[in-house]
Amino acid sequence: MNDPFAITQSRIAADRLLGEFVANDEQRIIEAYRRTLGRFPTQKEVEIVQEHLLDASPNDLLGRQQLWAMVFQSLFSSAEFRYLK
Repeated sequence: MNDPFAITQSRIAADRLLGEFVANDEQRIIEAYRRTLGRFPTQKEVEIVQEHLLDASPNDLLGRQQLWAMVFQSLFSSAEFRYLK
């Protein structure tokens, strides 16, 4: 899933999510999973993504966009996404 198309779509999905009013990162994580996999994330999945998002400060908008793009790219790369029922 390192294809340029997948990377571009990950960035688009991240930009779209970050451009919407969502209360906090936990709600964004829930929305990312709902949109991508059609389900809510487990508490462990929320914790993993929250930890990943700590790599950028809240004021570093470009860094946050890149981290969110990586979240979407990992969701798009998951077997659960590729083999939706």
